[in-house]
Amino acid sequence: NEALVVDKWFAMQAAAPTTDVQAVRQLMTHPAFTLKNPNRARSLIFNFTNANPSQFHAADGSGYAFWAEQVIALDALN
Repeated sequence: NEALVVDKWFAMQAAAPTTDVQAVRQLMTHPAFTLKNPNRARSLIFNFTNANPSQFHAADGSGYAFWAEQVIALDALN
């Protein structure tokens, strides 16, 4: 129930070299995750794009497509 600990957990999951877009999408279904919490969204989505370059810059473009989807989703909330 510690928000900072949960944010750090999501951040560590997102930064793991084996975490791909599919894994991030799965993490987004976790009960503790919501796009409506800016820190929670940052901890997962931004950390994936910033701390996991091998998966974000995947040759198939899936990381870029995922990032674009999330920017659009977040824009709708702001």
